[in-house]
Amino acid sequence: MNVRNAILFLIFSLFASAIELCAQSKPPEMLEKELSQLITDSLKLKTMKEIAAGYRNLDPSKQAAFSYRGLALSKQTKDIRHEILFCRELGIFHKKAGLLDSALWYYEKALGLARVTANDSFYYATIISLGNLKKTEGAYKAGVRYFIEAITYYENRVDRKSQINYLTTLFNLANLNILLREYNKALPVLKKITQHPLSQSNLALLRGSYTNLLAVYVKIDEPDSALNYAAKAEQMALKTNNQRSLAHIYTNMGALYEQKKNFHSALVNFEKAKALYSRLNDNGGLARSENNLGNVYGKLGSFTRAENALLNAQIILEKSSDAYSIEHNYQALISLYTKMRDFEKAYRLQSALFQHKDSILNLESKKAMEEIEIQYEVRKKDLMAKNALKDKKLAELSSEKSRTYLAFGGAGGGLLLLTSSFYFMMFRSRKKRQMISMELSLTQKQLKAEHQYRQSEIKAIKAQMNPHFMFNTINSAQALILKGDKHEAYRYLSKFSELVRQNLSMSERHFVYFGQELHLINSYLQLEQLRFGKQFTYNITGTEALEDLKLPPLIIQPFLENAIKHGLLHRKGNKRLKIDFKLTEALTCTIEDNGIGREAARAVNKSKLLQHESFSTGAITRQLELLSTQHNTDFGFSITDLFDREMASGTRVILRIPYVSDHE
Repeated sequence: MNVRNAILFLIFSLFASAIELCAQSKPPEMLEKELSQLITDSLKLKTMKEIAAGYRNLDPSKQAAFSYRGLALSKQTKDIRHEILFCRELGIFHKKAGLLDSALWYYEKALGLARVTANDSFYYATIISLGNLKKTEGAYKAGVRYFIEAITYYENRVDRKSQINYLTTLFNLANLNILLREYNKALPVLKKITQHPLSQSNLALLRGSYTNLLAVYVKIDEPDSALNYAAKAEQMALKTNNQRSLAHIYTNMGALYEQKKNFHSALVNFEKAKALYSRLNDNGGLARSENNLGNVYGKLGSFTRAENALLNAQIILEKSSDAYSIEHNYQALISLYTKMRDFEKAYRLQSALFQHKDSILNLESKKAMEEIEIQYEVRKKDLMAKNALKDKKLAELSSEKSRTYLAFGGAGGGLLLLTSSFYFMMFRSRKKRQMISMELSLTQKQLKAEHQYRQSEIKAIKAQMNPHFMFNTINSAQALILKGDKHEAYRYLSKFSELVRQNLSMSERHFVYFGQELHLINSYLQLEQLRFGKQFTYNITGTEALEDLKLPPLIIQPFLENAIKHGLLHRKGNKRLKIDFKLTEALTCTIEDNGIGREAARAVNKSKLLQHESFSTGAITRQLELLSTQHNTDFGFSITDLFDREMASGTRVILRIPYVSDHE
């Protein structure tokens, strides 16, 4: 394991959040019973606030429910003090739920009320909350400004509560300094905390400060100082019998000893951490400990122990969703098998690693697309509702105008008062029409933005596809390297670099010339020929008179990749691929392979425990759906299994792709 990454991963998972120094006197369930018997509004508000705070970590839905009730009652009774408190409580709820915009709204509402009432205590408490919110958003510099404002206020106040707020805000500031890599600023702040008299009685704050000092000294490459503070953090954890903190600290100490090449001490600390994680039933920590032990045993040349530890980590991680750790353990095993010169196992694991990365990309893409789809549907419904309302208003105004003309026309010349009223009503009606026309103009702009929004979706899909393409192509190069075929690997990497340049150049464009797409297809297939040798042949037909056409880039190549990866790869003997183009109202591309067929490919993946759904196919389906909506034409693809005498003989894919001519 990379020592610095390991240490920072564990440290920031412990101390990225602010230290909260509050205690709940009664359980919230008991307070709920008391609330039902209260009559006075002030007591009700006080109790609801205690209940909401009590449910923060136990039941956030109840925290929100009592906060909303309290906020409504405080507004009704004009109790601004409690209105501020409930706004802050709702800010905390929304921040923990990841709804940062809503959290910001409630915090700013609390801040405004505190400013109006000149309540410094509430004002600066909310400033600290805003600093933590900015830290969560990743706006570290804005968070620093909020924390410095609060520190300036609390620093010279002598009461205990203010001094505790001062210390915790200093701790948060140091955290941000570390995240901003301003280690020269973090060091004096953290040392100031450890030297403050109040810190000596607050072991959690002291332990956090020592651990962050450990992190800083690791980053500035002073392992001896880092170990010194790791030992102090260990003492604090032992005093409070905090086994989880101890496990993290032993992991840190093991990584530091590994950095100093003191492998015996590293093993001792990693074993201590492993025992504690096992006692805590913390599978994530247990897997990391096995991974750390495997790395150290590998450096000592104890390959059997290293393999056992890394395989134990793999078994644990297969039941988890920790993508980072799974990938890290794969890489450690590949490195170990390469050292052992067991290239077959290294290659097999390398293939599994790329399948894993591909699956992660697939999940991330699906999640992103689902979020975009939800946002789009909400915005579309909102726009439709607004348009319907505006149409109704226009109809009402037209009807009102007609009635006005009829009424005044029938009355004739009449009185001056009626004439004045008529002109007043007409003026008001005209103003309303002008306002609605402006709103309709705004709606048109919003609809135009929807078109741009779709384009951004397509761009996002392409951005997700690029790493997928890279992973799969690099995999083939690594296979040649592991086989020891250096000459072919060099040729492969040269062609691969050319292909990457083409891919990156084309991925930013909405449409490219057919000739450019064809060149990329040929480059890719030539790479695959280097991989398979004379066994693999391909033939491209129907390309005449298509040079002036433009089509969306990088749609065809992933289907060729799937044909090779899932069909031809597992076929023994000659592997053939046919690609034919025809021009109708869409550009039709037919891809045929003589592979093993989809059913057999699924069986192969299942036998290898690779439950893999093609990311490329899903991404392109979504891309073609978006293009179909834009161009009001049906684009897409169909897949057919081919048979010869009831035996699977390959697969046919027919793609319908949009195009534009040079004159459009």
